[in-house]
Amino acid sequence: RPAQTGQDGEHSLVLRARKAAGSEKAMPGYYSVAYDDSGIRTEITASQRVAFYRFTAGKGGFKLLVDAQWNNVRKMQVNRTVVDSETSAGSDSRSFSGRVRKKCWLDRNVRFKAVFDRPFVSATRLPRPAGDRADRWVLDFGLKEGETLLAKASVSASSAEGASRNLSEVPHWDFDSVRKTTAERWNELLSAVELPGCDSDTRTVFYTALYHSYLQPVLLSDVGEKDFYSAFSLWDTFRAVHPLYTILRPETTAPFVESLLEHYRRDGALPVMP
Repeated sequence: RPAQTGQDGEHSLVLRARKAAGSEKAMPGYYSVAYDDSGIRTEITASQRVAFYRFTAGKGGFKLLVDAQWNNVRKMQVNRTVVDSETSAGSDSRSFSGRVRKKCWLDRNVRFKAVFDRPFVSATRLPRPAGDRADRWVLDFGLKEGETLLAKASVSASSAEGASRNLSEVPHWDFDSVRKTTAERWNELLSAVELPGCDSDTRTVFYTALYHSYLQPVLLSDVGEKDFYSAFSLWDTFRAVHPLYTILRPETTAPFVESLLEHYRRDGALPVMP
């Protein structure tokens, strides 16, 4: 449902869907939500490099919007953030790929590729609003109510080939298997600390904080490359979280240090939220 720019001028085009009350579920490695008007349900899980989606069509069917112009920014028009882009629907009708360069404090040039478990019947490029530098596409898979679409997507900071290669990390279409494996991995990480005698509220606060501490650094290297981690925020993390990693995840110490040194060799300085 299109709506024009809000008061802050945040987006050149906003598409809103009202969430069904009580439909949201969120846990480490999994999120789902349903929508009131359409009855569509969206589920997301992930491996290290692959985002895995499962969409269930509602009473009005289902179409997928691919919005390369969108940015998660506040009080800044999106069309000022995107520098340039290239996007295209695959000739096989089962893929979509592209590159988007964005500059909002950080300068990011990201390649991406998505693949689908069924072909789309049409791929429509929407007209660009004035000032936009990236396209929006609508992919129609001809889904009827209750039918599902599976989609896998990956990004690369280095090449289109890298984004495509990263998809090999999940070579199958078993959504629930990936969700189960990811949940087990998160449980392994979080259960490294036990809190005997603590009440439920204390456990919730602690494990939420521990979960947040594991969200970065992120593995930026592509499949087949030497592990390289990014999103270090050294001015925030050197006092506590990095010492914590040496205790709870000692196997990451060497790769983290090697990534910091590699960043220094490339950039001439240690990273601050690169």
